[in-house]
This record gives sequence, C-alpha cells and structure tokens, in this order.
Amino acid sequence: MKKKVFVDKLKSFLKTLSPEAQDRILDDMKRLNNSILCEEHTIYNPSKKKPISRYGTPIKNWLINEISAESKMKIDNLINWKITKNKNLNYLEVRNGLKYILLSIQKFNNINNDNVFVDLLINEMNTNQDCLFKSTAPLKYKSKYPGNKINVGKRTSLSKNSKNVGYTKEHLIPTRVVFECLKNSVFENNIENDFDFIMKDNFQVLLNSDDDEKLNKAGLRSKMPPNWKFGEDPFERYKLAGIDLSTIIKIKEK
Repeated sequence: MKKKVFVDKLKSFLKTLSPEAQDRILDDMKRLNNSILCEEHTIYNPSKKKPISRYGTPIKNWLINEISAESKMKIDNLINWKITKNKNLNYLEVRNGLKYILLSIQKFNNINNDNVFVDLLINEMNTNQDCLFKSTAPLKYKSKYPGNKINVGKRTSLSKNSKNVGYTKEHLIPTRVVFECLKNSVFENNIENDFDFIMKDNFQVLLNSDDDEKLNKAGLRSKMPPNWKFGEDPFERYKLAGIDLSTIIKIKEK
C-alpha cells in the first residue's frame, strides 16, 4: 500500500480514538526506519523541495494537528495513557490501552471492510520494543539459580555488575505468538472474548541463561510447540526444551 493511501486511511481511523490514544498509537508506529511513517515523504506539501523527514515524529505531529482540526467531537476513555510506557509503565493500563485500540480497529474494519489496511496498521503498531503489544507481559517468574552463560542476547560487559547476571528476561509465551493471535482475533471479530483469555498467561520469566540456551537449541526461541493453543500449559515449550520447571519460582508481588 502506498504511503499516501495508508496515511489517509490512518487519519480516518485515528479520528475514532481519544487524543491520548492517538498519540500513543503513533508513538508505536514512528520509531524504526522501516516503518511506513518513517519513510521520506513530501506528501501534503507540494511546495516543499526536500522530504519532511525520514523519521516519524514530523508526520506524527502533522497527523495530530490535522485530526484535531477536523474532529468535531471529543472522544474520552478511562485509560491512564501516561503509565502505558517508560518508567511509570503499569501493565494493567497497557492491557487496557491495547484492548481499547484493538476493539477500535475491529469496529473500524467492520464498517469499512478494509483488511489490507488493517493488517498493515496492526503490523506497524508492532515495530518497536516499547510498543503496547510487547509491553503487556509483567515479570512473574524467576529461575532459582543463575546460569553460567553471562553474555546472553544484548548483554555487554557492563552487565557483569548487574544483579541479574546469568539470567535472561524471556516471555513465557513469545510475543510473536501473542501478537499473531490478537491480530487474528481482530479479523475474526472476537477481541472482546479473546483478549483477557490471551493475556491470562502472558508473563515474563527471568530465566537461567543456560536454560534460555536450551530454548534456542530446541528451536523454540519465538514459537510454541506444534498444535499448542492458548488455555493449555504455558510452560509447554520449557518442558519440550528440557528445562526443569521445579527450578522456576513465582516472584512475590509487591
């Protein structure tokens, strides 16, 4: 889909959201160079000789201003959007925010019947590490003991001073699996019924780094075992990878 077409459709969708939700969803879409909002563009300003930006902030601000000027009614919701990201992140509000947006996308698609746009929109919402999709899983479990492997994932030598050396923060159900299930639910018009059920076992584990390596070797880094479904044992891929579940404990809630 060409960028101008996508942006026009995006404007129509964003008008159905509260201003705070508009800001949050555009933040999720503007981070990476390969995001559609981050491509070079001169659209909506024919007199401009050079592209406005390669990054998403200028067009985000332009969209917010355009929508604000065109919207005739104020849309409210009860979500505290300020605590859906950064240091003040609250997982309950993140989930509430994501559910609100997905229900809005589902309603928009029911009215407009535009699967191509909706599929691209949802994919674009999942383009950075701080996005709503990837922020719905609080840390709930931890291995009793650290592993011998220190430099796991993005760790550097600076991490040797960390209290979590020998651990890797890992999603119990891979974010890709959660994302795909939620996206399918939108197209199946079933977010209201599915969302909380999907979130029920959506947590993170501070996993022994050696056990984390077992997931890699078993080919289960970003997928669940074949034929696994939500509602079944969320630790199933750990079992399949040969991880001793007795070494994983629940973290006490503060």
